[in-house]
Order: sequence, then C-alpha cells, then structure tokens
Amino acid sequence: MWESPKVLLNAIIGHFPIRIEGAYILNAPFIFRGMFSMIQMMMPQKLRKRFHFVSSIDEVYKVIAKDLLLEEHGGKRVHESSEWVASQMQRESNGTVCSLKECYDG
Repeated sequence: MWESPKVLLNAIIGHFPIRIEGAYILNAPFIFRGMFSMIQMMMPQKLRKRFHFVSSIDEVYKVIAKDLLLEEHGGKRVHESSEWVASQMQRESNGTVCSLKECYDG
C-alpha cells in the first residue's frame, strides 16, 4: 500500500533519468496554480524553484531563445506527435521500454 504521496513523488522524481533545468508555465488558469502549489509542497526545494508561472510569452523569450520554441510560440521548432507515438509503440512491441508499473513491480 502507498505510504504517502510525498514519499511516492520523491521516489519518482529521484529516479527519472531527466534533468529539469526550468519549466515556464504560460497563462495557467487560477485553479491550476492552486493545485500546482499543493503539488509543489511535496517537491524537493531544488525542483520547486525551477517552475515559473508567466503571463506573457515575452517573459519566456528572456530565458529561452526563440529558435528553440515551437512555432505556435514564435519559434522555429515543429512538433509532430504522431512520429513520437509510432516510435514508442515500436519500442513497446520490441520490449525496449516498460511502464512505470512494470518497473516498480519488477
């Protein structure tokens, strides 16, 4: 049985092979900000400081080069999710990826 959400969150965050340098959340609804602030209380302080709520895309441009952003945000990057989904389906079919549940239960 799950001991607590905080223990689970710390376990997940501490074991993902990613490094979040910063996350800029643009025009988040008020209700999301409230819910996210509760989630942030369970995050390590170091990770908590990396999330930023911004109300203007110009605030994002100050820290992220426009060329690195998606076209819809004034950048040059194109994201085609169907290619990513196809690659993940291929990985699942050949057994090179597992779900978190399988990794946890394994």
